[in-house]
Amino acid sequence: MLLQEFTRCLKTHILDRLREQGDTPKSLDLPSKDVKDFEYHEEQLDALITSKNRLHEHKTLCINYTTYDVQREQDTINACS
Repeated sequence: MLLQEFTRCLKTHILDRLREQGDTPKSLDLPSKDVKDFEYHEEQLDALITSKNRLHEHKTLCINYTTYDVQREQDTINACS
């Protein structure tokens, strides 16, 4: 049960990010990125398939952000240090 809920939350998160980028297939019939708090149907979530149902752990995390003076920056976090 817990794994199913995690998978649903993960797929919802991924679809939200894809919608923000405007990079979703038309066949999913998703609203524009301007629509907030959209609830996905099971068919839409099931259309997102992960390769071999695997998540991969990485040693580093790169974070892109915008500074107060509107410059683009990137920070890297290393889990080993």
